Amino acid sequence: MKEHRYFKKLAKLRYKADRNHARSKMLAQRNKHKKAGKFEGKAQHYEMKIKKVCNKLTMFSNKLKNKEDQLRKSGYPLVADKLEMRIQNISQKINEFLKIPDTQVPPPPPSQTVREVYREKEIVKEIVRIPCKFCGTYIDHTETKCSSCGASLVP
Repeated sequence: MKEHRYFKKLAKLRYKADRNHARSKMLAQRNKHKKAGKFEGKAQHYEMKIKKVCNKLTMFSNKLKNKEDQLRKSGYPLVADKLEMRIQNISQKINEFLKIPDTQVPPPPPSQTVREVYREKEIVKEIVRIPCKFCGTYIDHTETKCSSCGASLVP
């Protein structure tokens, strides 16, 4: 069953393409268009790979169709029926993989483990203090007058 190898590869490619589409959409919503374009480019790359693998599967399916026709002509209808079911299964899977991806984040393939990472964002505000030129008292860099001596800090 040569097609199972292709189906496995298609599942991985579809996961990667959908994940990159979702990342791209999320970054576009956050107005990070440069990074979004990068992920959209990756997604399109995986879509092209999916099309290539589907083309290979279609060629394989056509070979099976020729064998099926030969078997029917030779008088083996039961074997030909099994091949026909196999061909229909391949066609159905190809149509599934060529669908336009959803915008939702796809679940990871079953072979991969899921690890969730939560990060807290810490906001640090630095207050820069400079000494007054006249009295030496430390003042915020945004002040225009010294709070101690009243001297103007603007040149």
